[in-house]
Amino acid sequence: MVRKPLFRILFVVWISLIAVLSLIPAPSGVVQVSDKLIHAVVYIITTVICLLSLNRYVPRAVLFAGIGIFLYSFVIELVQYFLPYRSFSVGDLAANITGIVTGVALLGVYHGVVGRHYR
Repeated sequence: MVRKPLFRILFVVWISLIAVLSLIPAPSGVVQVSDKLIHAVVYIITTVICLLSLNRYVPRAVLFAGIGIFLYSFVIELVQYFLPYRSFSVGDLAANITGIVTGVALLGVYHGVVGRHYR
């Protein structure tokens, strides 16, 4: 199926974009939206794209993907700790976890509903 390779490419592009935007200085004069909300939404999208790129949607693969995405977000936060114009935030990590869990739940519901119709 051609869909999986496209989602894999999209996933690599997406996490690269997250890294760049997370590690450059924050732009000034931008309309302020809740930082935690942005983190949660970004990691919902990250999780959904990652899970759609998997060969099989099974609990073990979902668990490893979720852990991998969390570790990625932790490394980004850790690097931010050492940047003078960024900071490490436990709140951001909590928002990232919320996004990851929500993404897994959304795709789980999707697979549960759509999967029943295509068996």
